[in-house]
Amino acid sequence: MNQSQETTLATLSRRLLGRHFTSSIRGAEFLLSFAIVLVSAWPVLRFVSTALARIGYPYDLEWCEGGTIAHIRVVLAGQHLYRQPSLEFTPYLYPPLYYYVSAIPALVLGAGHLAPRLVSFLSILGCFTLLGRWVRDETDDPVAGMAAVGLLAATYQITGYWFELARVDALFLLFVFASFTLARRAQGRNGAVGVGVLLAAACFTKQLGIPLSIPVLLLLLLRSFRLAVIAAVTTGALVVATATAFNLSTHGWFLYYTLDLPSRHEIQWSRFWPSAQTFFLSSTFPMTLGGLSLLGGLGFGRHSWKRWLFHAAFVSLACATSFLPFLKSGGYPNGLIPAYAALALASGIAISRLRRGRDSALGSVGPQLLVCAVLALQFHVLDYVPKDALPSSDDLEGNRVVMERLERLPKPLFVTGSSFYTMTAGDQPIMTDTMGLIDIFKGGGPQSEQLKVVLSDAIRQHRFKTIVLDRVAGFLPEEFLDLIRREYRPNGSVLHGLPPDVIWQKSGASLRPDGVWIAR
Repeated sequence: MNQSQETTLATLSRRLLGRHFTSSIRGAEFLLSFAIVLVSAWPVLRFVSTALARIGYPYDLEWCEGGTIAHIRVVLAGQHLYRQPSLEFTPYLYPPLYYYVSAIPALVLGAGHLAPRLVSFLSILGCFTLLGRWVRDETDDPVAGMAAVGLLAATYQITGYWFELARVDALFLLFVFASFTLARRAQGRNGAVGVGVLLAAACFTKQLGIPLSIPVLLLLLLRSFRLAVIAAVTTGALVVATATAFNLSTHGWFLYYTLDLPSRHEIQWSRFWPSAQTFFLSSTFPMTLGGLSLLGGLGFGRHSWKRWLFHAAFVSLACATSFLPFLKSGGYPNGLIPAYAALALASGIAISRLRRGRDSALGSVGPQLLVCAVLALQFHVLDYVPKDALPSSDDLEGNRVVMERLERLPKPLFVTGSSFYTMTAGDQPIMTDTMGLIDIFKGGGPQSEQLKVVLSDAIRQHRFKTIVLDRVAGFLPEEFLDLIRREYRPNGSVLHGLPPDVIWQKSGASLRPDGVWIAR
């Protein structure tokens, strides 16, 4: 073999080896992408399976679910939600849309837990879909979209197993995501009007919709001044007109509950640093890092400053406006769901940028390995045992026993904590939830003083033949507990003979009916 033939053979060998090497690298990149999808799908599937096992449970999973059911029953009865605080019914501090939406399936399914939980479950699935699409459209990377969905689903436990509860949070987030999705695509007047309608819907589901309207309108403003004006006018007109109508028809109580009373609850700044460490700097630090990387511009080129500005505004406002209300007395991690949704979005964008990085001859293998490792670490830290969120057969039987015992007690009956027990076992169709009373007392003012008189008179006059206390009674002013001890006599517990670990709520504060007090 001459020298020319040897050179040709060597060149051919190098080409074949190069093609084989390139093919191997591409295969490795594909496998890593597939691994990211599988790892990210796991928390989604785990949430769905857990939620489906919980959604039909006929008792409270969280102690304020009973109050939600009371709100739905008021709507179905054609009555106003917002009224003078009373022992018959005192509303929560939220706007009314979630209760009206939940009343629709309640017409078929009944005014129990299933209808509002179904609304929340479908809403959070809609949030997953819109989040994945948002990241995919922003990055042209469906793998990063799946990673973002997995990150949001992974916060199920740290936010209190809240996604499918009979509470307002999931529907609110759905309206927020839907408004963002439409704003990214709106081309004409109808699209801008649709954005305004969705923003108004978010505002009438939870007050947080007001500040989160800002980045949506900013996005439209960066695209078209005309579209932004149409959306802003639509939102403002709907919010002002609807709020005015509600306020006039309720003689001012609507704005008292939705704006005035929440503003009176003080932020406990002493909780700031411990809460930030727990919920952002330890358990979800990789997601927080994703949010910081977005604020620093990772994933956005020099010519995409408008996209960066919109996303930075959304992440900043979602985190700030979620975290500050959480610091109020009684704040619970469910309030951080919008913040975690924003951090999941930011992390998805950052993941896409990392996946497209090139590591010399190895292509994106190195960056994708890093993404896999970070996701695995985050999912491991946020991992939970589904059994902890699921009521057991003993819980079901325990609740049945407690209900039977409550029904045999002298009526009228008042159970502190969830109004579900009073509505189900008592002889009054609607009873205020203790959380409603606590909110009034925390806010102070003449309404609080008047409610104290009403409650004190009810105790002194033995309006209730039986009062059943639980842990939440400790959040009421001490004077009421002293008054109950003077006017009522202890008569055992509805938990007598039951195991000590049954019928505790699986989400939120751990409460259950306990001590029985009979009028003297």
